[in-house]
Amino acid sequence: NSHTAWPYYRALRRLFNWAIEEGYLKSSPLATIHFKPPPEPPIEGYTIDELKRLLAVCDLDIRTGARFTGVRNKGMLLLFIDSGVRRAELANLKLSDLDLESRRVRVLGKGNKIGIAPFSPKTAKTLWAWLVERKPRAKTDRLWVTEEGQTFSVKGLVSWFTRLKERAGVNGCGGVHRLRHTAALGVPPFLVPPRMRDFPLFPLVV
Repeated sequence: NSHTAWPYYRALRRLFNWAIEEGYLKSSPLATIHFKPPPEPPIEGYTIDELKRLLAVCDLDIRTGARFTGVRNKGMLLLFIDSGVRRAELANLKLSDLDLESRRVRVLGKGNKIGIAPFSPKTAKTLWAWLVERKPRAKTDRLWVTEEGQTFSVKGLVSWFTRLKERAGVNGCGGVHRLRHTAALGVPPFLVPPRMRDFPLFPLVV
């Protein structure tokens, strides 16, 4: 099995290269062995059914008295799916990064690179509702805040999604990062109004 053998091959190659550098060997026993890396596993996102169940939990909270967390959670979830941002990028968003009029969000990615991620009208509507809920409680300039108005950390984001999955009955592996894979596969049609479906929504423009 190439997926099993590849890590061992890489470890041995590093060991023999080190031995050559230190003078223990003159050549690597692996010099004549050409081992191709295994193919990358296919990208797997959450299914349409799983996404609907996750969003249904948010909608239930909105209807049953937990509007603040329901709207926030729905906004985070939709923005994840729409834009494909990383969890740290989402957690670190500031109010000034959000442009509801043009439906774009500015993200600070790896290597301090600035990226611009578009989002759908459905997401924009939810984000607008979130800004209304957020304003009376927020004690920071971060876009996402806790019920106490404090910064919503990356660690908090991971815990939040784990709880959301449990409540939605979404089992199996994959956490927040799998939402990025979901975005890479394209925005699910049920999230886009019919009149907008002929227009592509790119996961990330840098």
